[in-house]
Amino acid sequence: MNEIIKKKILELNKVKNNIEQEYEYELDRINQIINIISSFDINQTDNVDEIVFNLYILLNSVKKVADYINEIGYRIETTSKQGKRKYNSNDITAIIKNKDAMVNNEIKTIAQEIQMLNYKNVSKRWF
Repeated sequence: MNEIIKKKILELNKVKNNIEQEYEYELDRINQIINIISSFDINQTDNVDEIVFNLYILLNSVKKVADYINEIGYRIETTSKQGKRKYNSNDITAIIKNKDAMVNNEIKTIAQEIQMLNYKNVSKRWF
C-alpha cells in the first residue's frame, strides 16, 4: 500500500510541475502587459496607430476602439467627395493586423496576439 501512495504522489508532483510550467509563461505575459498598460497615456502627439494599439489592449474590442477614435475626432482618408469618414471595426482590425504599423514592437505583438485569440475564440476575451 505504501508503494502505491508513493507512486501516486510522484504522479501528482509531475502533473503539478507541468501545470506550473504551463502557466508560468501565461503569468509572465500578464505581468508584462500590466507593466505596459500602466504606462499608457494618450497624447495629442500620438499617431492613430499608437492610439488604436493601446486602446485595443485596454478595451479588447475593435468596435469600442473605433467608437473612441471617432469620438475624439479622428477620421480616415477616402477617395470619395467628402475625403474622410469615421473609422469602423474593419479599419481598426486592419490597423492591428498591419505588420508595418508605427508602434512599439512589444505593444504591436501583444495587440496582435489578443486580436488573433479574440478572432479564434469569438468570446472576445483573451484570458
